Amino acid sequence: MNQLAETLLKADTATWSHTFEKLPKYDEKQRRIIYSVEEIVLKDNGYDVKIDHKVDPKDNNHYIFTVTNTKQGNLTVTKTVSGGNGDIWKDWRFTVTLSDKTVNGTYGEMTFKDGVATFTLKHGQTKTATGLPGGITYTVSEEEANQNGYTTTASGAGGTIPIGGTATAAFTNHNDPEEERRDDDDDTPPTTVSANAVPPVSALPIIPWITGAINGAGVPTGDMAAPLLYIGLAVLALAVIVIVLITGKKRRKKRRTSGQAGRKRSRRKNRK
Repeated sequence: MNQLAETLLKADTATWSHTFEKLPKYDEKQRRIIYSVEEIVLKDNGYDVKIDHKVDPKDNNHYIFTVTNTKQGNLTVTKTVSGGNGDIWKDWRFTVTLSDKTVNGTYGEMTFKDGVATFTLKHGQTKTATGLPGGITYTVSEEEANQNGYTTTASGAGGTIPIGGTATAAFTNHNDPEEERRDDDDDTPPTTVSANAVPPVSALPIIPWITGAINGAGVPTGDMAAPLLYIGLAVLALAVIVIVLITGKKRRKKRRTSGQAGRKRSRRKNRK
């Protein structure tokens, strides 16, 4: 161990190596000894530690351990829900996928297995993975994106974990009431109708007793169409008024006649 310490102290580059020699292969009970290497971090200096090992292809009795120190970075995922129909209490499911499949365990607020972490967020919540290897790539996906009337927008949903910094993936789900969505989708300009506009002849009702005055086809033509229509409507309205007046007059007369007959019967009874 002292040899290793001396090697590290003398190293003047970012790459160093050390060989432990003449290590026993078996213990006192003739059991095979398995060796491992661990890096002890004396203080948090913002580096991620990764240790790989393999058998030396040139010597089966020689193991090679590679210790890699990578500057760390962070990843934050945020959730926002907006709109009149937005459910701020709903849980939204997210998946973070890293390019480094050796990332396992808990990193801040996310737990990874083979470089993949899953979790849920409500409106206004965030989760941050700290101590990730800087320089690796990531993608963040939302399972319920663009479903059930929601429109999903995202920024920073994919990228690189910055060395010594924090990447942010921000997701927003917007849901307006149905009436507002219909109003937004209707791009047809409103139709303006002039108060003096005259509908086309084809749209006017045909009044039998005023047709055939101009041509023999039974349809008014030219500038006479509108005046004839208005005259016909006026006559029709006048006829309705006359009928109502006559009917009302007959009813009043009938009531008066009935009243007089009733009074006459009363007088006869009194005389008796």
